[in-house]
Amino acid sequence: MSLPAMPEGKIFNSAVSGDADILGADLNLPADYDSLAVRVTVGISSTTAILRVAIDDGTTTEKLDFNGGTALTTGSLYTFTFGAMRADAGGDLLGYNFELSAGTTIDYMLVEFIRDGVI
Repeated sequence: MSLPAMPEGKIFNSAVSGDADILGADLNLPADYDSLAVRVTVGISSTTAILRVAIDDGTTTEKLDFNGGTALTTGSLYTFTFGAMRADAGGDLLGYNFELSAGTTIDYMLVEFIRDGVI
C-alpha cells in the first residue's frame, strides 16, 4: 500500500535565523520518482518574513519566494504546494530546503512529498 503523503520535514516552536536553511539537510526526491508535488504548511510568530524554497544542484542555488514575495503574517497558518523535480535536465540531483527572509520563530512547519495524486 502506498501512502498519499509522507512527512519529510517537521518543525515545532523553533527559532530560526533569517536567510539560512531551515531544515538540517536538503530534501531529495525518492529514487523511484522523477517528480512529485511538495506541500509546505507553516505558521510563524514574532517577526513577519517571506518564505522561500532554495533549490540546489550542487553548483547553483535558486531561491524562489512563496506568496508572491509577500511576508507571512504572524499567527496565521499557510499552505503552499509546488512541483519538484528529482534532477535537472543535465541529470544533476536537486536538493530542496526552505528559508525565511528574517529571523523568527516557526510555530509549526510540515513539509510533505505528495504521492499518488492527493493534494
